[in-house]
Amino acid sequence: MGDLYINPTIVVKRDRETNEDDRWKDHQIRVAVRRRFSVGKALGHPWLQDFQLWCDLREFEKKMGCWYLTHEGDDERWRHHAQERGLVFPSHLTWTPWQDDSL
Repeated sequence: MGDLYINPTIVVKRDRETNEDDRWKDHQIRVAVRRRFSVGKALGHPWLQDFQLWCDLREFEKKMGCWYLTHEGDDERWRHHAQERGLVFPSHLTWTPWQDDSL
């Protein structure tokens, strides 16, 4: 047979991807341990204090069969939040993983 032919555009593309990866690695932001958010502080961030997000998380947790980020203690707060704003509170999202027969 003949010599193996390597398409130059593939070589250039691979080279470019490697360079981009190296640049990203060189400019990573390193966070000092003392400046990191605690779990409680992170969960208290306004982005995570959203009714729709809570509903989406609960829906996911119900499908998985256990709680990951929400807590049953939040149910009453979100029920009150929905009532104050005239929102429909999805009652099917208040469940306890160890007592759920619908899974």
